[in-house]
Amino acid sequence: MPTTTNMGWPYPGATDPPDGPGQIGALANAVDTDLYNLRRPAMCVLERTNAQTITDTAVNVIQFGVGTGVWDTLNMHNETTNVGRITCPTGWDGYYHVYAQLGLLGNATGVRELFFRVAGGGQHYFLQRAIEGSTNDRFLTTGGLIFMNAGQWVEACARQYSGGSLNTTSSDDGIHARFSAVWCTSG
Repeated sequence: MPTTTNMGWPYPGATDPPDGPGQIGALANAVDTDLYNLRRPAMCVLERTNAQTITDTAVNVIQFGVGTGVWDTLNMHNETTNVGRITCPTGWDGYYHVYAQLGLLGNATGVRELFFRVAGGGQHYFLQRAIEGSTNDRFLTTGGLIFMNAGQWVEACARQYSGGSLNTTSSDDGIHARFSAVWCTSG
């Protein structure tokens, strides 16, 4: 049986022997799988409730270890290896809405940055920058659409220029690190 160009659904070809129940069954199963997957799209939401040290001037990947997955429909996050990544699962290539939030403890010196890095490349996406002038805690949020192929991953990263290390805020401080990726549409 040939398949449709876009969805890969089977249909009877002109030279296929007649088998109505078999051919309709194959099409029904293919459509059913695709419709089921639309009910639970690829999405991953992570939270970090304890502090993480962000070193001065370096790109720091926000780490989300054991117990940080709030919602992960297709095992996009591994809690023991590469704990800063959300990975695009097989069959879910496309555009993802990514979001990150992060709090840094107060320090009146320098600049704070929050951004995304896709598949470890040097390109930074959706940079949120704050120039300090206050000793109050600084909260940053950023988000947007990125494209990922199966196996590619995205990281939420922070960088700061205070002259020394700074800790992120924890749940005790009222806000904590959060990172998410939600599939929107195929490319």
